[in-house]
Amino acid sequence: MQRSRQQLVKREVLKQIGSMRQLCGIRHVAFMDGMEREVEALEFHLGSGFVFTVVASRAMDIAFAEYRDQSLVWLSPTGIVHPHYYDPQGWGWLRGFFGGLLTTCGLVNVGPPEVIDGEQIGGHGRIAYIPARGLAYKEYWDDEGYWLEASGEMREVWINKTNLLLIRTIRAMAGERRLFLTDVVRNDGPRSQVHRILYHINAGYPLLDRSSRMILPVRVVTPRDPEANKGKRQFNVFGPPKAEYQEKCYFHDLVPLEDGRVGAAVVNESLAEGLGLYAKWSKAELPQMVQWKMLGVGTYVNGIEPSNCLVMGIEKERELGTLVVLEPGEERTYHLEIGVLSGRREIRRFEQAVKKVAPAQPKFRQPLILEKSKF
Repeated sequence: MQRSRQQLVKREVLKQIGSMRQLCGIRHVAFMDGMEREVEALEFHLGSGFVFTVVASRAMDIAFAEYRDQSLVWLSPTGIVHPHYYDPQGWGWLRGFFGGLLTTCGLVNVGPPEVIDGEQIGGHGRIAYIPARGLAYKEYWDDEGYWLEASGEMREVWINKTNLLLIRTIRAMAGERRLFLTDVVRNDGPRSQVHRILYHINAGYPLLDRSSRMILPVRVVTPRDPEANKGKRQFNVFGPPKAEYQEKCYFHDLVPLEDGRVGAAVVNESLAEGLGLYAKWSKAELPQMVQWKMLGVGTYVNGIEPSNCLVMGIEKERELGTLVVLEPGEERTYHLEIGVLSGRREIRRFEQAVKKVAPAQPKFRQPLILEKSKF
């Protein structure tokens, strides 16, 4: 009987080690100081230099992420605040926004604080502060390789009004430099429910600096407001941090790549031998991409934000036709791949894939709102 190549690799690897933890694994940890005390997390070590931390106490979002000791992300000074300290009023969400590789916004509200169905909902919603239930993690071989996997459930509830369940699974293969996230959002309530979700992926220093750029197959760029409109033709390049910098948000209409998905990357060819952070997703599942360009002192970050909505408030979403409503029992599934581009060759390959499908220059629209943004 013939053996697969992977079976042979497994047999040879296991001959030389006492435990797979010599090479890779998941470590279950808890933070024990300050406002991070009792925050549970899972550290994924892939044996490839790609390391990331899934925060079980915070919706299984992903805080720290690095590749070969180089940070890939921006981390805020809040730390990984325990959900006990969640401030639901206004923009209190920012008091515990750690940034990181992934922060989830939603499940009802994305964008500014609003009154929705009689409830005051703070900016970017509640989901990022809900701990996982039924947390499970495992490591296992299959015909493809050795997998590290974690799963859990987060439920956003307001009795007789909202009952949305988020089931999240994060998988990564040992030896690779990417992860796969699958989310299922289901309306378990008895009535129709507004549902918005945005994946806040936050590239930071040293990956992000004045020599970095963003690569994406963009067809149309729409500034959110007059502030973003000022720099719309430089949306994909970055200067040094500025003390008085005002954030700029852009909405990008992306063209699918040859694999059927859309994607974006922040790359820095001057760092090491070239380094990039990319994300890919289905445009059918997540039709919008928001870019958060914030080049302030201490808040020096570029957000790649796949979403099923914009960040304009519920009435603007209705006007634009971007508002998603789930009927009782209805669910949506979202798939996201996040990974590392290592070396200039991989960066060029990503860029060539973009150039094959995207116009040489995108079209630029007028801002969606004409007054100064309040967000």
